[in-house]
Amino acid sequence: MLLQLPFQTVTPSLDGEVLHSLARARETFTVTWLEALLPSRSPSGIRRVLERLVTQGVVDEIRIGRAVGYRLNTEHLAAGPIIALARLREAFVERLRGEIETWAEQPECVALFGSGATGEMTEASDIDLFFVRPAHASPEFDDQVHALAATARRWTGNVVNPLILDVDHIHAHGPAEPVLADIAEHGIAVIGDIRALRGAVR
Repeated sequence: MLLQLPFQTVTPSLDGEVLHSLARARETFTVTWLEALLPSRSPSGIRRVLERLVTQGVVDEIRIGRAVGYRLNTEHLAAGPIIALARLREAFVERLRGEIETWAEQPECVALFGSGATGEMTEASDIDLFFVRPAHASPEFDDQVHALAATARRWTGNVVNPLILDVDHIHAHGPAEPVLADIAEHGIAVIGDIRALRGAVR
């Protein structure tokens, strides 16, 4: 799946892209605004999708002076599933957090990084997860990380690659490792505070 385009998991169409925009922001959009969000799509295509969704009752058409706006109808029976699908990346992070919080040995920090965090995933992309190993961790800690990676692949369909480092390694080599700078700048926290990592890589 593409974490930044979750509707493509079920419908690789313009309908999904329009619904994703409407469900994420919960605001009133004009066609022009949607064109700016979906620059690869034609205005006529966007209008046709909106007209169909209005007919289905999923989207409300709102007159704003001479302009026409469109907004997700949150009272529609389909609104809940649409919003849930739009939040798949957040749901993925929340599910990861829930699993990790059951571990006896807690990592110092866990973050989603790479294309999954920056919104640049392609169909061939893996999902990258960063783990800071706790001090005096047992061998079972790494086993749990790899077991979680296998489970997360079932959740998403993507290969999940864990990067596991010790705190001492980060402090000693952080400024010299580009991947740590990338995590500190663009990573999405699952467990812990990424701000501490930013200090270590400067």
